[in-house]
Amino acid sequence: MNHAYYQFVTLRWDDLDVALLPAQHHELVRVINIKRHEALAGIADPLARLLDASLLVMRQEANAATLSLAAETASEQAGDSPC
Repeated sequence: MNHAYYQFVTLRWDDLDVALLPAQHHELVRVINIKRHEALAGIADPLARLLDASLLVMRQEANAATLSLAAETASEQAGDSPC
């Protein structure tokens, strides 16, 4: 599992065994890149959504909708901060 997660966060998705990842990341890796924003929007966990959005940016697969969703997610979390 650790190796699969390492592959995931270092963008080595070609030989990645998706079943070894936490469930919230499965769909993002499985779908074709033009559908990844839809998969991103379906991730309920905000931290996982932000991680996945950052990976899409690093893979140069992010679009304006991806960036908007990431900004909205981060903004919502900032409102929940105890500080």
